[in-house]
Amino acid sequence: MGSLRTLVLLGIGVIFVSSTASGQTQHTALPCAFDGSLLRDSRGEIVQYPTNEMKLRATSKEDLNGFIKQVDFKSTMVLKLLISTSGEVVCVKTISGIPMARKPTEDAVRKWKFKLATMNGKPVSYIGWLNFSLCNISCGSEEFGVTLLK
Repeated sequence: MGSLRTLVLLGIGVIFVSSTASGQTQHTALPCAFDGSLLRDSRGEIVQYPTNEMKLRATSKEDLNGFIKQVDFKSTMVLKLLISTSGEVVCVKTISGIPMARKPTEDAVRKWKFKLATMNGKPVSYIGWLNFSLCNISCGSEEFGVTLLK
């Protein structure tokens, strides 16, 4: 009985460790295939700018367009971006958010421009996150809206 309990607990531990490790891999994974230089910190870790810093780094923004402005929905969109050495969006991947808002949000963010990043005096690409709380019609509050510009 004791050895069966040990095996069950060991099995649960393996499942927990493997699910934790796979979750960490997703968090640090690039949003698309890329083989260029990326901005790294002093420990050699890839720098990932949080949403507030990314919004400050944006030099040009495009808002949502089309049908999505007319649909009543509420969602928090979380996107991961790869920014090029020229400040353009190389790729964007939606990590979470309602499916109908993914393409319009990604299409708009692809048109954004960002400040350059340098490492050892040379421009490098970098990773960033953008979060948007989108809500239309039924929210009835001016702090929400179907816009990426807030």
